[in-house]
Amino acid sequence: MKKIILEQIKKYKKGKKKSWSNEKKYNLKKNDLDFYRKKIDLIDKKIIYDLNVRFSFVKKIWEYKKKNNINSLQKDRWKKVLDSVIQTAKTYGFSENFIKNLWNLIHKESLKLEENIKK
Repeated sequence: MKKIILEQIKKYKKGKKKSWSNEKKYNLKKNDLDFYRKKIDLIDKKIIYDLNVRFSFVKKIWEYKKKNNINSLQKDRWKKVLDSVIQTAKTYGFSENFIKNLWNLIHKESLKLEENIKK
């Protein structure tokens, strides 16, 4: 399974269209519970990968902020980000409360990361 995930991540990094749901390749059947669980497992790995990429950009932004003497927390920017994410998420049927909670956790971790880098 790890090999499959790494293969998918390599394709994702190269900018190729990824096939996170290639049933034939992984010998899965759509009516099989394992089929859906493996899809979820792959998606979970991708979420972690994407969070890692996001946090690598947080580090770059912190370097810029440090160099240009900008505060870590910029409330106007955070409000725009949160509003944008909520609007996008609503189009997929997610509740505003769920998205706010999730993005607040991500944002808190980003700020914590920035604070840890400062030390």
